Amino acid sequence: MRPTVIEADQANPDLARRFRGHVDVLLADIRDRDGWIAILDALETIDTRHIVMSLPAGMNEMEMIGSLLNRTLKSLEIELNYIFVLSRQHDSLELIGKSIQSGVGVFAQRGAGD
Repeated sequence: MRPTVIEADQANPDLARRFRGHVDVLLADIRDRDGWIAILDALETIDTRHIVMSLPAGMNEMEMIGSLLNRTLKSLEIELNYIFVLSRQHDSLELIGKSIQSGVGVFAQRGAGD
């Protein structure tokens, strides 16, 4: 079964550009709570087991919406795993730390050239 891609990084929609035409791609505007609610609604209509969501760097809103996202995914029996690309900036380590503290599984990989 083909994955579905949710592209939420409007500044750099690289995942959407790369996979459009090959898999289903949903574009999401998560600059406010309504955008997050739209993603949660979309998750209920996706019929694939594999969903890849690209989020913008510096996702401070993730803390605000994280519990709602986790509850929605759990009710839909969707397993959530974060994948972080590490950079030399301190932010990536802070985000991984917050994710681990929240109980979300994490896989981290160092970015090319770092």
